[in-house]
Amino acid sequence: MQLEGVIITPQEVLDDATLFQRAGDDLAQKRYAEAARKYDTLLQSFPGSRLVLPALYNAGLAYEGKDEYATAAERYRALSERFPDTKDAVDARYKLGACYAELKNWPASKEAYARLYERTDLSLSDRLEALARRGYAEFNLRDVDTAERTFRQVLALFHEHETEERLDTDFFVAMAQYHLGAVAQARYDAIALHLPEQKMAAEMELKAGLLLDAQAKYIKTVRVGNAHWAAAAGFQIGALYRSFYDVLVGAPMPDDIARSADLKQVYLDELKKKIRPLLEKAVRTHEQTLLMAERAGLDNDWVHRSSAELEALRRLLAPEASWVPRADPPPAPRPLPPPPGRKGDLVRPPG
Repeated sequence: MQLEGVIITPQEVLDDATLFQRAGDDLAQKRYAEAARKYDTLLQSFPGSRLVLPALYNAGLAYEGKDEYATAAERYRALSERFPDTKDAVDARYKLGACYAELKNWPASKEAYARLYERTDLSLSDRLEALARRGYAEFNLRDVDTAERTFRQVLALFHEHETEERLDTDFFVAMAQYHLGAVAQARYDAIALHLPEQKMAAEMELKAGLLLDAQAKYIKTVRVGNAHWAAAAGFQIGALYRSFYDVLVGAPMPDDIARSADLKQVYLDELKKKIRPLLEKAVRTHEQTLLMAERAGLDNDWVHRSSAELEALRRLLAPEASWVPRADPPPAPRPLPPPPGRKGDLVRPPG
């Protein structure tokens, strides 16, 4: 039964504040389903409550905890539409764009962050986040030229204002620099090798140039100093060396060599001796990445992948090993959660 201002059950009488507090306790204990149910009950039963705004936001957090990103997006969108002039609405829009990214709805994610970037009341940190996440959506839409311009804009904006305003986090500066490397790597991946030999030589030179371009940009990422993106960049540098080795070993052979099993084996044996340093560089890169991660206390997907790749490379370099192509490509970045320190993990009241 519900009377004005309270819900009456056989066991107790609940008002909006009590329901909000219990939902908050569930959220804190990661009982996401219970938290979501209580916040939704509050929203349905007490539509005029002063707690509607934080309940909408916290319901979004609870549904994110359940990996129900579409429902979380509905709550964040409702908050931003009902309370558009609040700071919490701005935070909800950042969360909304991140939920769209989790859903791989890249056009909606791009639009959410593009609209945020148009605001004139954002801090430098928030502007960099909106711009970097917009670029991330563009990158995942395979619009690498537009994404590249956006990521360059992130770095230009940072350098223009870095002496005026301290950043909350260097996460998005490093993210933009990393993705400039990822753009170069995407262009590298797009170059295939074809006979005749003169054409293949030109393609190989172009591919090598793009590898060096990506490598240089990943090295700049490491120098930003953000451990997450440094590990990602380190992994990708090592993966590029391994990839180029695979490309060279798997490249088309002239017909006179390909037709003879003996000539083919001699050719491959000599080629692998010459390009073995690519694998050795990959090993050193992954070793350095893992050492950096250990010093930083970092334990994420990039670290795990670097460790697995290092073991695979050591097996490949063993004298008795035979070459096999990679079973899987280097991983693309996952949709990004809010970074450490992102404002707006609401909960609030009482007080």
